[in-house]
Amino acid sequence: MKTKLIASLSVATATLATLFSAQTLAYCDFHDDSMFGQFSRQHQIMRQPIFVRQPSLVLRHEIAVTVNKKEQSVLNINYRLPESFSNVALAFTASEGVELKALEPVVLTEAKGQYSLDYKAKDQGDFDIVITATALNNGEPYTKTRTVSVTAI
Repeated sequence: MKTKLIASLSVATATLATLFSAQTLAYCDFHDDSMFGQFSRQHQIMRQPIFVRQPSLVLRHEIAVTVNKKEQSVLNINYRLPESFSNVALAFTASEGVELKALEPVVLTEAKGQYSLDYKAKDQGDFDIVITATALNNGEPYTKTRTVSVTAI
């Protein structure tokens, strides 16, 4: 029994020693060989960036609000535009029970700012205001849509 335990421990120790030896760690250098196939660091896929972050328009606002029916309310929308963005506009649509003051799209000319949207809930209930941002990002069309839940009491 003791002999089997000692033999098992000897094998385990030898295995761990082999795994952590300098020679074993050096074997990773062999993976750089162009003949190593799909696992080579020289492979076209391995040379591509793993994640390329695309610039994004930042919109910050409340996602759910509770308001009194038939009273004027304001939704403040803070925005930030990356340098690559141009022709940025915000358009607003709402459920039938919400009346918006801004009927035309609003063009954003500053790189950072705040837009205040005036609205009024005509009746009691749950409604939505949809914010749609459209722009050109390096000449390519860009769209971002956000929804604000409105509860009128």
